[in-house]
Amino acid sequence: MKKFFAAALVVSMLTVLLSGCMCQVADTTFQFDGSGTVEAKFGFSEEMVNAMNMRAEMTQNGFSYFRYDGHGYYGDQASESFANADEFNAIFAEVSAEIAEVSKAATPGTVTLSVASDGGLTLTVQNTQTDRRSAIKAELAKQLPDYSDAQINALLEDMVMTYRFAFPTALVDYNAAAGITVKENVVTVDYLTLEAGTYRFTTSETESLHQRPLGTVTQESIPASGKAYMRRQTIELDGHDVTLQTYALPGSNGGETNYVRLRDIASLLNGTNAQFGVDWDGNVIIVPDEAYKPNGTEMQAPFSGDRHYQKADAKTVIYGESIPFTAILLTDDQGGGYTYYKLRDLGKVLNFNVGWSNSRGIYIESNHAYEG
Repeated sequence: MKKFFAAALVVSMLTVLLSGCMCQVADTTFQFDGSGTVEAKFGFSEEMVNAMNMRAEMTQNGFSYFRYDGHGYYGDQASESFANADEFNAIFAEVSAEIAEVSKAATPGTVTLSVASDGGLTLTVQNTQTDRRSAIKAELAKQLPDYSDAQINALLEDMVMTYRFAFPTALVDYNAAAGITVKENVVTVDYLTLEAGTYRFTTSETESLHQRPLGTVTQESIPASGKAYMRRQTIELDGHDVTLQTYALPGSNGGETNYVRLRDIASLLNGTNAQFGVDWDGNVIIVPDEAYKPNGTEMQAPFSGDRHYQKADAKTVIYGESIPFTAILLTDDQGGGYTYYKLRDLGKVLNFNVGWSNSRGIYIESNHAYEG
């Protein structure tokens, strides 16, 4: 697929300017064993190219003219086969990275294919962009300061970001959402209307989803190590106060960011709609909706006082995906590790509400979706 996007990437003078007026269309067909083919089109809108008088540059850089859904584009088309799920995942990761070089707002994010124990296929789409059209419009407005809002909206009419995935048999289960259309064995994802989140589609009988849709977080840049300051923090949980031993890192604005121990939160939420299990296999494993199994250390940290921390290196995995939490690792005197997370990040990803008010302070509502 590298050859397919090479032409787009060499036109560095166009990448930002034309990023909002692109056609991205990919049709993928899966076979039962996870092999298949992907046919893709990538191009810049004819209207934008003509407005910038850059038709000659398009030709010089290897772009050809094609039409899609009644609109004209200058770009390239390609078809590639993959032998298994791993090859498909590698192709998609490469394509997504190349598109990100052209426009971060236009990247389709992460898409992975896996084969279940019964031979069924599961496709996972992780979208980190919300209101992608507005983000791209903002990029265009900066590059075209003389264009009116109506003119920019007219350019955006040619923008397409549609990915189709045809499975070898009808889906058993999937996560529905705006921007997703499912017709028997074909999934169509319109990235221009897709909200941020993680969506899964499966033909497996043993991997039927019924999974909690996940929110997204962005990992923050924190020092690799330093001192974490112990705090006693009272939190309202579904109307009742609980007090936690938390650890704070100083913020860049002079405030503090508190981190809570994952197992403490899991134990407090056990039995609620927001419950989740915790496990370890070299990575931290969070299992939404699974009853938490205590290990005897909950709500009783084996140390007190300020503590040296390290930025957590282990991945945090949910539904097989690595989630970019910002987390710190504290160790006891015997070398045992304890991972601490930002409470609001846990609420965002696992979709339980975390808020603050003058009258209530910090509160958790396990029966309400995260409100931000």
